[in-house]
Amino acid sequence: MLDAFTRVFQRLGGSAGDPGSVVIELILIGLALYWCVSKLEGTRGTRPLRQLLVILLIVTLGVRLFGSTRLDILYRFFVIGIAITALAAFQPELRRAFIRVGDVTFTRRRGPQARLINALVKSAGYLSRNKYGGLVALQRVVDLQGWAENGTLLNAEVSANLLNTIFFPNTPLHDLGVIVRGNRVLAANCQFPSAESDEVDAALGSRHLAAIGMSYESDALVLVVSEETGAISLADNGKLTRYLSMDDLERELESRLNGVPRVEGQGKRRKGSLSGAWFTIRRFLVVVPLTLIIWYLADQATQVAVDNIQFQLIPQLPRDRLVMLDDPPSGQFTVSMRGSNHAIDVLRGEAVGDIIMANWQTDQFLQIGQHTLPAREVLEQLPLVRTLGLTVENVQPDSLSIRVDRPETRTVPVHVDSGSVLTAEHQIDPPEVALTLPQAVWQELGSDEALVIAPVASQVTGIEPGQRPRLTGVVLQPPRADLRAVSIDPPTVNIRLLIAARSRDIPPIQSVPVRLSFSQGFWRRYADGTHRLELLEPLEWLITELKLRVDQGDVTSVSSQDVDAFVLITEDLFDTPGIERTLDVTIRRPAGVSLVGPTPQVRVRLVEVSPGG
Repeated sequence: MLDAFTRVFQRLGGSAGDPGSVVIELILIGLALYWCVSKLEGTRGTRPLRQLLVILLIVTLGVRLFGSTRLDILYRFFVIGIAITALAAFQPELRRAFIRVGDVTFTRRRGPQARLINALVKSAGYLSRNKYGGLVALQRVVDLQGWAENGTLLNAEVSANLLNTIFFPNTPLHDLGVIVRGNRVLAANCQFPSAESDEVDAALGSRHLAAIGMSYESDALVLVVSEETGAISLADNGKLTRYLSMDDLERELESRLNGVPRVEGQGKRRKGSLSGAWFTIRRFLVVVPLTLIIWYLADQATQVAVDNIQFQLIPQLPRDRLVMLDDPPSGQFTVSMRGSNHAIDVLRGEAVGDIIMANWQTDQFLQIGQHTLPAREVLEQLPLVRTLGLTVENVQPDSLSIRVDRPETRTVPVHVDSGSVLTAEHQIDPPEVALTLPQAVWQELGSDEALVIAPVASQVTGIEPGQRPRLTGVVLQPPRADLRAVSIDPPTVNIRLLIAARSRDIPPIQSVPVRLSFSQGFWRRYADGTHRLELLEPLEWLITELKLRVDQGDVTSVSSQDVDAFVLITEDLFDTPGIERTLDVTIRRPAGVSLVGPTPQVRVRLVEVSPGG
């Protein structure tokens, strides 16, 4: 999971990223989340909704990142079920949120008459001094007629005396709440909706719960006076501001009823600034992670899958190390990947033909020897793949075998290969070059292979004997076709030579026997007679037709007496008895004569001789 997020950040900082668009997306998502959280704040279902959202995000991340097809199908039904359950279970909270969504004004409301505020402040002071309980809801945009109809309709002009009379103890209308619309008392003795006790301070009484509940259900501003302490409070948008003085109350009523922005520190206790700051920090601690997760899920939803992408690795190593690819020897893989459309387009733009040549940083492979690596991990660590934030889903073949060795440079002569054309008097510039090969390869090469080849057959074919052509820029090659030189310095040479003659085939020699030649070490090791050499496939030991070619003009013919075919048997060929060996036949022939076709081979086996056998 951490690696998945890391790939996203690497892609944003790479060539496929668009940081400007991402910042705009994050800002828009964050503002939408902050607005939703602020509108849902204070409802009874806020806490379970948050918990449900966190669970939903965790499940979504798990399904997306672990990539199970079955879990993905079950997840879709799970989301549908959660949505239906939320609509049914949180219907009251959603209704309150929609009521607040509709509470949007683009112009400042006209301020209430000063006598309304004066009446409220004067009445609140009277009730507070005498510790008479009071509860007044001031209607704003949302109509409170539904709650007024449950009480006693008055439709009387508001005044301090009227409010004091209504809330005087033991009068018929003193209990419950009063609803004020404009400058008139709409109704008294009205039952307000109560807030849940587990969402507010447990020490609050029924009037305060009713004040908070009414502000939950509507946009009303509710004035409440405590019967026990005489404290004056205001409930607005589900939040209770307590212990207001007369001056604070007047400023708060003017500010909130007229829509004037509140001045920090007015109508609040001193510790309110700290609690408000902590409240804002907590909201950001919720909004910021949710914004990042929602953006990540949206980013993952836009990922596309592509198959049959051809990658070819180009190892990049320090100068003191070499990497030889054994399997696959070409370093080419067929890959299935997932990424954004933009990242896939950038990746395809890196292709040469149909193959993407990818630099492979192999600095971690400093140990000399053989290594087998998971191909998927190798491809995921490629700078190109990580920069684009791509995910490797499948690789064929699924492993990579490499050999790590040290490079060694030697000065070797240049050998001219003119094919069937005989050449002489070679003048090579330079005659020697620096050949760099792995140390293990140098140990395998024989003394006759410690050179480089200058192939000129195609350039001298058709030139008559006696001519002296000058060949420039002849590209040099390693001594064997199966070798790949690290470097040849210089890579080309200039050659001047004499065309002597063209080679010619001669009639093949019939029935050339192959003899055995034993080294002294073999005789010393097996002189006790306990072992013997068994010749397998006897027909192989008689070469029925030996094809030769004359490479010099002064050789006219070759007979069977001029050639010798033998196999040299040494003690190191047979570590243990019973091992079968296939050996090349050495053909000794006159100078200027070469062998045509493959080298003949024979098979032998060393067996134990039983006592008395």
